[in-house]
Amino acid sequence: LEGEGYFTLRREDGRLMYTRLGEFTFDSEGVYKAKDGSTVQGYILNDKGEIMQGTKSISADLYEETALKGGAMSIPTTNIKLWIDPNNGKFLGKYDEYEIKNDGTIYGKADGGNRSVPLYKIATANFHNPSGLYEVKDGVFVETPDSGKPLVGRGEIRSGLLEQSNVGFKDNIANYQMAKVQMELVNALIKTNKDLLQSAMEMATQ
Repeated sequence: LEGEGYFTLRREDGRLMYTRLGEFTFDSEGVYKAKDGSTVQGYILNDKGEIMQGTKSISADLYEETALKGGAMSIPTTNIKLWIDPNNGKFLGKYDEYEIKNDGTIYGKADGGNRSVPLYKIATANFHNPSGLYEVKDGVFVETPDSGKPLVGRGEIRSGLLEQSNVGFKDNIANYQMAKVQMELVNALIKTNKDLLQSAMEMATQ
């Protein structure tokens, strides 16, 4: 996920969580999940690629307009499920394979790739104050009163890549402090060696 935003996950108890760790896979039933078993959330699309809210579609302009106000996140998300046969790992129904575009749209593909139909849009969220999120485990967060309610994220999804940056804040700080101490030790050793060399040169000239 490049840019601002977090993937939206749902735990078994129904609570939403947010992460930039995009290591997701389809399980044996075709449900898109994170490594911990939580389900990746998305919006159901119609054949025009418009987000569906119940039986009504939401145009891209309205989606963008409400996104700026945080309203679009009130659209219910759903589990992404592509129906995979557990016996052979093949997709059931109309589609032979899928493709994830940079805007997060998942397309079902059939007829040797000649037919491509939008199925879901991966839900991403952002916050007015991301630093106010509470980290429930490494790289996974929940909203708090300090973070504010989720807005629609604007990151670009790069399928096949894993997010590595901006997830281990505590580790990064610890590594920085360690590197700083090591640099101070190296500088002290250099100064000591320089002083010893200076003393040796002075003794040799006496």
